[in-house]
Amino acid sequence: MSIAQMLDQGFAEELVVEVESGFLQVSGPRETVQKYAGFLKEHKAEILEYLGPDPSYPESALEEYDRLIHEHCDNQKHSPAHRARLLAARRSMAPANLLEDLEAFRQIVNQRISAGKS
Repeated sequence: MSIAQMLDQGFAEELVVEVESGFLQVSGPRETVQKYAGFLKEHKAEILEYLGPDPSYPESALEEYDRLIHEHCDNQKHSPAHRARLLAARRSMAPANLLEDLEAFRQIVNQRISAGKS
């Protein structure tokens, strides 16, 4: 099973894996964290590479996209697992689509806030 498939499976079980300053930050239900601990430790370098920022993206766009995802999830009261899936999807975007996708997502978040759905 690939790194992406294992992480997707973990995300479905509410595992949250994020990269902070070159380290993996893991949270979620205790049983889930324990279940994936060996996988995370064994494949740490590949996971950091998979989840880490793509150097071809403008850093400010990456930060803005992540900020919008967090804002959206907070406003919509999404689960940590859903937030992790959105962040993982953003990490896997093709560089050519990042700025267009960011603008589209920004419009969606702003529309929901303006409509009072948040």
